[in-house]
Parts: sequence; C-alpha cells; structure tokens
Amino acid sequence: MKEPKISIIIPVHNTEQYLQRCIDSIVSQNFDYYEILLIDDGSTDCSGNICDEYTTNYEQINVIHQQNAGALAARYTGFKHAKAQFLIFVDADDWLLPNALSTLYKEITNGYDIIKTPPQRISNNGLQKWIEHYPIEDREITCKEEYLECLFNDKLSPYLHSGIYKKELFADTDFLQIINSKLAIGEDWVLNVLISKKVKRIKCIPTPTYVYYWNNESVMTTTVRSPRYPEIVEQALGTFLDEAPLNIQECFQYKKIISYIMGCFKPEIPFSNERYLKAKNFLNKGRHFKEIKKRIQKKYLVGINHPTFFRIYTWIYRILYFNCILKRHPRKLYPQL
Repeated sequence: MKEPKISIIIPVHNTEQYLQRCIDSIVSQNFDYYEILLIDDGSTDCSGNICDEYTTNYEQINVIHQQNAGALAARYTGFKHAKAQFLIFVDADDWLLPNALSTLYKEITNGYDIIKTPPQRISNNGLQKWIEHYPIEDREITCKEEYLECLFNDKLSPYLHSGIYKKELFADTDFLQIINSKLAIGEDWVLNVLISKKVKRIKCIPTPTYVYYWNNESVMTTTVRSPRYPEIVEQALGTFLDEAPLNIQECFQYKKIISYIMGCFKPEIPFSNERYLKAKNFLNKGRHFKEIKKRIQKKYLVGINHPTFFRIYTWIYRILYFNCILKRHPRKLYPQL
C-alpha cells in the first residue's frame, strides 16, 4: 500500500443504500495516495457488512466498528486513527465528484491550512441539482481573524465536508468539548470555529468537489432549532467566546437574538413574551437593529416594536405555515424547551 497523503474519514450509520455509491466515488478517483477510514457507528442494517467487504478488496480501506455515539464521535475516531497529513470528511450518503482528490491535494500543498469548495446539492429524487453558494468562494483568507469573521457572518461554508484540512489543525480537546456538550446539530460549524487558533491561510475555490445528498427525511429537514439552541452551541464552544474579539462576541449575540425572533414564527414553538422582550430591547440599542436587518428577512421584523400587533401577526403566520406549508405535520424540536 502506498503511503497515504490524505485520510478520508467516513462515519457510517445505517446507510446501506448509499454507502457503495460513496465509497465507489473515492476508489475511482485519479489519485492513489489516500486511505479510507470507515467508522461503523453502531449500524443495525447491513452497513457494517458492506464496510467489511470493501476492506477485503481494497488495501487502502480500513473499518472500525464502534457503539453508536454520533457522527462527530465517529469522526473523532477516524481522526485518532488517521495516518496522513491531510484530512477529508465525507458523509456516507454523499459522494465525491471526479478529480476531487487531485484538485484538493494540489491546492492545499501550496502552503494552505484549509481548502474550501462550494458543495453541490442534489435532491433525493434526483430532480433538483444546485450549487450552494457563499459570499467567499474564489479567494484567499490570510489570517484567523478574517476566517472567524467569515464563519460568524455566514460568508464561508460551515461544513467539514467539501474541502480538505491539515490534520494538525485539530486537537482531541476540540472534538471532546463538542461531544461532551451533546450538540447534535451544527457540530461542523463549531469545530471549524475551534480550530481557528491554528489557522493561518485558507483558499476558497469555486469548483465543486463534493455532492451533498439532500434527503427530505433527514434530521436537518425534519428538525427545527429551538431558541435554546444557542445555549447548547455556547456550551460546545467552551471558553472560546470569552476569549474572542468583541466583534465575534457581538456576532454570536446577533445569532442568539435572531433565534429568539425566529422562534416567534415557528408553529412548534409557543410564543414567549420573555424572549420577545429580550429581542425587542436589544433591537432598540442603536446600531444593533441595522446589523440584525442585514441578517434576517424583513418579514420577520414587521411590527416588532409593537407587542400586540407583533403577537397577532406571528400567531396568524404560524397558523398559515403549519397548515399550508407543513400540512399539519409538526417538526421535531431541538433542543426541547
């Protein structure tokens, strides 16, 4: 087996119908210096058997079976076993586009810590295909301060997939801090934030290398984030926010206030006068209102300074959304209020 230059980490949990497509997209690449680490995270279907079959046919594929602990814990297992200098994270229901490995490796060996590419999305019925664009897609980021500003202002892809990383950016403590917080949505973004202390140079290239399979039945589409979600994220970030620059602390505060406002419009969340007043009072602090307006659709701010009107407005909105959009099928709430 050739010495791997890239370790590809794939958490696997009950994805038997997609797993072969994912692995085949890698072994068919025009780049041979890689290893694949399949982390079978307590699968109860045939996924574990599929992993084992691939290891018998490809010497660069290894499988680790473990009890179900979640996707990030599986990635952590892969990180601990990875032999290469660079890491690529792939979800088992997604796949790599042709030339992905050669493209990413060529770019990152020019002195970068991270290479990011925009993910190509495809719906589970195959009828819709689009590229998920971000404001920063075709240039360099040359310091951790700009990297953080881009992450906190949604200018940069928040995912671990659709790119390649130097392994040395990651630390056991970063993974364990998030795992111990029990954060179940948005772990990628938090881990990208925590590694910022070691990031110096990033390059964003406009060519997609990764296909994100958009499953309408996935957790991301059947779950709605509650106003308590920022609290869980804060726990996952640990002391990071306390030590972060003031502009980053403010950006996180904006995210928290937006979650309070958005909670007023979600039919699964009871209207909270306490959260409404926190948002209203925050918006009355001069420049904060201008910043929030940049980050949220105008329809969510209509009449927000008029309690009676806003409550009636959001009540009507929630009823119409629940009946017309959700067809009376409520989504799961994470975390519970």
